Amino acid sequence: MILQPKNIAFIAKSLLNCVKDIVHEIAKSYTLSILTRRELEILLKAYETGYILAPRRSRGLKKLSQLLGLSKLSIYVTLRKAINKIIEEVIM
Repeated sequence: MILQPKNIAFIAKSLLNCVKDIVHEIAKSYTLSILTRRELEILLKAYETGYILAPRRSRGLKKLSQLLGLSKLSIYVTLRKAINKIIEEVIM
């Protein structure tokens, strides 16, 4: 089989996209590894319930507190720590 230039370009572009996806997943995995299990659990639940994108519309910390069985203060402090860790890792 002889590869045509357009096929080579397509294959190269596909490989590049695969490499980008792999690098993105590795970076994401590394970034999440800096969080404690509790920080990750609370951050994911906050995202799932819509708290991260719209805290007021999601009924905020009260809903998270009920779902996780933790105090609102504990959730707030843990979320702030997790978000700060991620920001420091990405920006610094």
